Amino acid sequence: MNSFFEPQDSRKSVFSRSAEKTPRGGFTLFEILLVVGIAAILGGIMIVMLFSQRNVRELNDTARKIAAALRESQSSAAVQKFGTQWGVLFNNTSTPPYFAIFSGASPDPSTTQSQNPLPERVRYYDPANNYSKSVAFSQITGTPVDPYTGLPDPSFQVIIQLQESESESSTITVLPTGAIAYNLLECSIVYGCQATTVVLPPGGPQQEDPGTGGRIRRGGGGPR
Repeated sequence: MNSFFEPQDSRKSVFSRSAEKTPRGGFTLFEILLVVGIAAILGGIMIVMLFSQRNVRELNDTARKIAAALRESQSSAAVQKFGTQWGVLFNNTSTPPYFAIFSGASPDPSTTQSQNPLPERVRYYDPANNYSKSVAFSQITGTPVDPYTGLPDPSFQVIIQLQESESESSTITVLPTGAIAYNLLECSIVYGCQATTVVLPPGGPQQEDPGTGGRIRRGGGGPR
């Protein structure tokens, strides 16, 4: 009897050992937590990038609007609209800060033609807090001058930046020739933020395409 059942016991033993060696399905708790942790990290990065892209887009839009205001003022002076020079005031003494187009020799509430507040997430770096500055354009030539002295302004600039990130900024410059330059930021997870400089030739149309009037230079980041 014992010899008859012995092979069965041996086969059972072999089957048992085989079952023990067969990997079981499913995931361990550690594996599940690891996947959840990675997903949470990636989700957090994406949320931060979405908010950052929104803020950078608002900064770029503000730089474009300031450049447009400068160009409008320059064009009005060049055609001698109202028979006077025109300029733009950048006011950082009020809440919210703003920039305004004015006609006449110097900024004055009575000659303000339009006024634009800065967005909530954008602020001035230059002019500094509680200060203001302005630039005017001479008649016919449209070149920049000091609105109070009438002397040529060698290089007028305004710097705006994000409220939450001082490193993300844009410089808008009026060159002595009357050309207007400003920075646009392009941001990515891999390369961070890179600055593209748009240059509007004196008296030319406002374009960001180098094939239609605006010359573009690429740089390694915005001004600090």
